[in-house]
Amino acid sequence: MLAFFSTAVIWAHILKHVFKVKIKFWILNYTVDGDYGADWWLKKKGYKKRNLWTAFLWWWRNHSWEWISFFNPPWKAGEVDRDEKGNDIFETIKSTITTYKNGRFSRASKNNKGVHAIAYKINGEVFCQYSKANWLYTIKIGTGGSEWRFRAKLNIF
Repeated sequence: MLAFFSTAVIWAHILKHVFKVKIKFWILNYTVDGDYGADWWLKKKGYKKRNLWTAFLWWWRNHSWEWISFFNPPWKAGEVDRDEKGNDIFETIKSTITTYKNGRFSRASKNNKGVHAIAYKINGEVFCQYSKANWLYTIKIGTGGSEWRFRAKLNIF
């Protein structure tokens, strides 16, 4: 698996930077922050230079890659539909985490351990989001922000 992803990153860079391929293709990692990692991420990890290694790590970190944009849910900047009384069609199914500024769409994380499950309607469609985090792992499934999510990672690293 590591060989496949390593090769995929190398070929993606050859296609994009040598042959100047400019198509919307998920493996080419078209992110706002570039192919070699965002400045904040490079500083956090202690990398002084951008290189193929940082490109590989950034590509691996970018869980949603570009292909997910083809399947993103409709989104209205965090708003949800309202019922006939003007109330948001939003329900917290279960939550044991501390919520943030836009608490309804908070997620469990390495630093915010617990469970958070919600359901809501946007543009007439029902969406759900579930996240769970403990000392060992974090799982995020569902929609939120502007993308579909399925992320699972170990918290021990």
